[in-house]
Amino acid sequence: MKKLLCLTVLVVGFASLAYGDDPFAARTYESGKDTLLYRIHSPEKVEAGKKYPLVVLFHGAGERGSDNKKQLVHGAADILKFAQAAKQPIFFIAPQCPRGQQWVNAPWSKLSHTMPKEASKPMTLAIGLIKKTVADLPVDDKRIYVTGLSMGGFGTWDIIQRMPDYFAAAMPICGGGDPAQAAKLKKMPVWCFHGGNDRVVKTQLSRKMIGAIKKAGGAPKYTEYPGVGHNSWSRTFKDKQVLTWMFAQKKGAQPRKTPIKKEVFQIEGRPAFLILPPTVKTGSPVPWIWYAPTLPGLPGGAEKWMFDQFLAKGIAIAGVNVGESYGSPRGRAVYSALYKQLVKKRGLAKKACLLARSRGGLMLYNWAVKNPERVACIAGIYPVCNLSSYPGLGRACGAYGMTKDQLAAKLTEHNPIDRLAPLAKAQTPIYHMQGDSDRVVPLEKNSGELAKRYKELGGNKMTLEIVKGQGHNMWSGWFKNQKLVDFVIANAGR
Repeated sequence: MKKLLCLTVLVVGFASLAYGDDPFAARTYESGKDTLLYRIHSPEKVEAGKKYPLVVLFHGAGERGSDNKKQLVHGAADILKFAQAAKQPIFFIAPQCPRGQQWVNAPWSKLSHTMPKEASKPMTLAIGLIKKTVADLPVDDKRIYVTGLSMGGFGTWDIIQRMPDYFAAAMPICGGGDPAQAAKLKKMPVWCFHGGNDRVVKTQLSRKMIGAIKKAGGAPKYTEYPGVGHNSWSRTFKDKQVLTWMFAQKKGAQPRKTPIKKEVFQIEGRPAFLILPPTVKTGSPVPWIWYAPTLPGLPGGAEKWMFDQFLAKGIAIAGVNVGESYGSPRGRAVYSALYKQLVKKRGLAKKACLLARSRGGLMLYNWAVKNPERVACIAGIYPVCNLSSYPGLGRACGAYGMTKDQLAAKLTEHNPIDRLAPLAKAQTPIYHMQGDSDRVVPLEKNSGELAKRYKELGGNKMTLEIVKGQGHNMWSGWFKNQKLVDFVIANAGR
């Protein structure tokens, strides 16, 4: 009873301080004569008997010090804002590494390092802080998440290598780990991020870790931002899909498996897949669907119902992971290489049915407008059609190797809604599904605007199905729409 009373007082104290002028209360963790400054956010209301997720954030080198403030500069506000909007109360701790020390005693500029036998003093204290927080507060030990950027990206890799069974998910950003430890991480949900042009912490460090985990039998997610330098954290922490993924992970849950057996191969150094139907007519080109985006975990279980119908009709399904290319010329070049491989060497039909979901619209439309003779039809599930709407020119410009202003000046050369004339001239059949409550990819700026412009250009073969009350989500109706499936099947033989 006495222990329970102490716990209650501790929780109330955190909650009351967390929601003053600053949502993160300032604290000091003590272990013997050593101390570690940290900030903590607690749920506004802690309900008896309920447990809450814990997020741990490791900051970068520039935020070291003794003010107990700078560690909140990057990521903390974005994660907290997302959690509050999702009505997900959380505990959140952000320790501050002292000036002159590191989360990991390893060089940042080299192409590899070996995990030190002993954790650094700041990391040792951080581990003690995390364990004490879990012991003292009502934390759901199946939902403990860790992320970090730059020096903190190294810290994220280090702590999960030392405690591989402790966290529900990890998101290391522009850091590096020890590939020799990769086998420990093969069962952990990991999503790693890095800029493709990072000259501070070499991109190869993340590539090596991801490759090593995959070689060990794991299935980590990896996003590399083309043309982006060291700051790969800003867009990552603001990406709702990334944070949705993180909070969806739960320790002990079965990892999502590919719903249908597929062949995986490489195109221009990028992973591609091909799913062939059970029976293929000998001597005849195989009709096929080009699915995008193809990212780690996509396509996944949600698409199985429609994929089963396509395969039953003798239609193959393929795609290639071009990362967050946002329809850039570099991504389009990989798409052309995939097309050439599938048509000339694997016997697929010369015309593909394009199936775009979300940002896959940018990728497929920007390829299609340069190759209208190779497109049988285009189907879209809330597809992005307007770079200005999503992801915004500030985020997309790096993938194009331009500044925001440069991309704005050349937007009509790269924006799907501005490039529809070749598709309208070819009378390419189009079928879009879009929710009228989509705030991520707004209807009026994407499918609505595309439908309007397509008609003005003389295109008369577009159907736009507006779903009332639906937004940008995983509602099963998006993936079990018989009209969309029938549209694709009907056009697969064009």
